[in-house]
Amino acid sequence: MAGKSKYLTDKERDEARQLSVARYNASAKRLATARRYGTTEKAKEAQRRYRQGLKYDERRESYSPNQLRAWTAIRYAVKSGKIERPTICQECGGQRRIEAHHHNGYERLRWLDVRWLCGECHVAAHAKYSRH
Repeated sequence: MAGKSKYLTDKERDEARQLSVARYNASAKRLATARRYGTTEKAKEAQRRYRQGLKYDERRESYSPNQLRAWTAIRYAVKSGKIERPTICQECGGQRRIEAHHHNGYERLRWLDVRWLCGECHVAAHAKYSRH
């Protein structure tokens, strides 16, 4: 009978057993690390931040659907490479964290029409528009 036997050789069986034991040990080690981490102050702080983040979802309900879609469109365009996020603020020239500012509104045709501003200039731009 030609072909491979359906039974494992002793060597193959030992290799499979060693691989299985290695996988078990790795998962047990990950679990032990996770348990140790869960009791640290760092983990408790992360859990607090996560719970506060849930409140952010409640705030999102106050935004219009077009705002949410525009933000999503920018994130996708940057991630896919259609738009490159600059490293310099277009307002002050600073090199802090740069954010997209929809200066012409949130209509569908203007979703990708943004100015790239640092957080400070972005807040100032919104304050300027809210005064008008």
